[in-house]
Amino acid sequence: MNVWRLQRAAAFCIGVVLMLTPLLAFGSIVANWELAEPWWTVLAVIALEAAGLWLVVTATERHRRYLRPAVASAYAVEIGLLLLWFVARTGRLADAEAISPVWITTSAPVVCIGVAVAVHYRASIACATALFAVMWAVLSFAHAGRLLLAESFRALVSGALIGLFLAIVAAAMRVTRQVDDDRERVLAGAAAGAARAARETERTRVDAVVRDEVIAVLRTVRSGRPAGVQRDQARRALGVLHGVDRPERPEVVDAPTAHLRVREAVVAHGDHIAVALDVVDDGHYPAEVIEVIIDVVGEGLGNSLRHAGPEASQAVVGVFAADGIRLRVVDDGVGFVPDRVPADRMGIEIGIRARMASVPGGEAWVQSAPREGAMVSIRWERP
Repeated sequence: MNVWRLQRAAAFCIGVVLMLTPLLAFGSIVANWELAEPWWTVLAVIALEAAGLWLVVTATERHRRYLRPAVASAYAVEIGLLLLWFVARTGRLADAEAISPVWITTSAPVVCIGVAVAVHYRASIACATALFAVMWAVLSFAHAGRLLLAESFRALVSGALIGLFLAIVAAAMRVTRQVDDDRERVLAGAAAGAARAARETERTRVDAVVRDEVIAVLRTVRSGRPAGVQRDQARRALGVLHGVDRPERPEVVDAPTAHLRVREAVVAHGDHIAVALDVVDDGHYPAEVIEVIIDVVGEGLGNSLRHAGPEASQAVVGVFAADGIRLRVVDDGVGFVPDRVPADRMGIEIGIRARMASVPGGEAWVQSAPREGAMVSIRWERP
């Protein structure tokens, strides 16, 4: 998640820089117009605008899978235009005091940052080495029509600076990846802990049922036809054992108990589901509200497990506060358009929205888009 944020920021910034380069270098373009054929300048402007726009587009969630191809294309555009300059050069020389007579050299190094962020640090070093070698040759021929030792020193200094920056970017990426990995491990550990707690709770419940109900029935068993009261006791014991006839629940549930019951309901759908629920205040909630929330969470998870795709992952996050409860059921699956769900599909409308709206202060809504996953937001505020 954090890695993608850095990649998105880098892609957006580099794309903007490429698109602004012709404007920022307008003075250099005019002053050195005669160094190359006009078609090269026109091609360079169009190519940089296209490459920059593609990078900006890949900074969106929907097109993130094209980030690496966009970075590779931007690099290919920069180095390709520099090589084409030799084909387009007219033989005229730039003024000796001109710093960047070939204007695209001002933005070319930034694409190496994109390579470091989207691909790998070593790849960015290799790309930067090749790019600065070509830039040395281009600037040498622009100034003197031959390779210049002075330009090689300039290329080495510039390359060293960009190399230092690439090392900093690579270190930042390593730290960010470590943070993401630690986050995944924490979520996996929390899910495993919740699964163990749920299994232990269920085991304790079954032990209590066997001790208080089943053994009590077995103690009354005698040879011959059982009496009616024994049949009633056996029927009740089976119902309690299967969770059908559990003892009546209190009308009010405290926050820790509500937290545990929701966590148990989530883990019941699978140990792989990440759970991050926090109790920020020791509040109390109507038992009916907790039952409805558990049903809505179950409906959201069931829909995700059925429709999000085999590679999708699910998570349930939320807080239990004194003034209310806020939960979200999220996945990174194939997504859908909620407004296009047929009216006869009652999972969202009846099982989520209407079910949550049935309790005062409750509401739920669904957000999703193709290839962007889905999120069910559940909120209950104390009336």
